[in-house]
Amino acid sequence: MKVKCPNRKCTRRPRNSINLYGGGRRKNTPYKPYWCDELSRLWKLAHEKEIIYTKFKGARRAEEQLRQQFKQARNNFDKLLKRRQREYRRGFLIIAERLNTSDPREFWKHIQKLGPRTKNPIPWEVYDSSGNINTDREFILNHWKSEYSQLYNDGSGSYDDVFKADIMTTKEHKERSMQDPLYNTNVFLNRPIRLDEVKKVVKNTKNGKAIGTEVCISSRRPACFISVML
Repeated sequence: MKVKCPNRKCTRRPRNSINLYGGGRRKNTPYKPYWCDELSRLWKLAHEKEIIYTKFKGARRAEEQLRQQFKQARNNFDKLLKRRQREYRRGFLIIAERLNTSDPREFWKHIQKLGPRTKNPIPWEVYDSSGNINTDREFILNHWKSEYSQLYNDGSGSYDDVFKADIMTTKEHKERSMQDPLYNTNVFLNRPIRLDEVKKVVKNTKNGKAIGTEVCISSRRPACFISVML
């Protein structure tokens, strides 16, 4: 099964044409891991309905019927596309949460899949002592080793011990001050979140906002919240 959107040729659309997805004129669509055969079928159906509607030259009533058929096909494709996107993102988060506790190394490999897939190669070139650019790999590695070995190192040999002792002293001082009965904490931030506060935020959520891990559309979120709480 192909997991990429089909290629679409960009042609000049008639004046009464409805652009299916914005004004993009890219020859190839980006990679979509959640693409499936059903999306391909709905996309092809919506594309066919658009062609039939834009090329129709008959009565106004018949044209309006074709327009409604195209809009329905487009909406069906949009609904399935958004649902597949939500399911893929939720599954991605579930895997990331599991790897965060079980295998941190695999967790970061999983996180690297986010965002655009761009490559930023490391420039393998440095300036030598004479001011010329040197591209020899062995020379570059030795140069980096000598430069970064002196980073945050004052040369005394006891920098790490002094720094650690200072940090531990500061930490112990803060812990002792928090155990003091006269220590003033931020009661408003540290108190538990009340149920009425959560209900108020959920009911005031605007429509069209992104959903959370509960996979509940914003227009139905109050009802979903009440059902979960019950």
